[in-house]
Amino acid sequence: MLGVNDDGTIMGVEHTSEQEFLLRQAVNAHSRPVVEYQTERIVVEPRCDVLVVTIPESSTKPHVVVPDEEARDDEGQTYVRVEASSVEASPETIQELRNQEDHAGVTFEFGETESLLMRYLDDYGRISVSQLAQLADIPPERASQTLLRLTEADLLHLHPDEDGDYFTLNY
Repeated sequence: MLGVNDDGTIMGVEHTSEQEFLLRQAVNAHSRPVVEYQTERIVVEPRCDVLVVTIPESSTKPHVVVPDEEARDDEGQTYVRVEASSVEASPETIQELRNQEDHAGVTFEFGETESLLMRYLDDYGRISVSQLAQLADIPPERASQTLLRLTEADLLHLHPDEDGDYFTLNY
């Protein structure tokens, strides 16, 4: 919302048309793919409005914040909402966003690493990529792939967190 302070105090915006124009320019220049949104103007008093911006869930995830219109998608940062904050997405979260629509028919071999992982989750409830890498004595890249594969198979749930992403059992 434009015109409302973080504490909920309504300050209003005098020139909402100008604010809408600036928002449109910023979104078009700095998001890839461009984020779709709707705006609603609420009149608080004459020449003082609140601008409500609603962003529906996107089917083209992830969206990347890029430095300028000429930037490539891989030159930007991806963010996710964690409660009231936006935090930079981990590589695992970005991969999960890319694969969200494509989880059907995921297969995997349930080996020693997966067995260690399940026992650990039974005991502790959650695990990070680095914890699995240490527990199973495997490279972090392989730990990440293992956790993502089990997430895609709907056995695990990925929790983005500003202190570091973690995975839990999905039941």
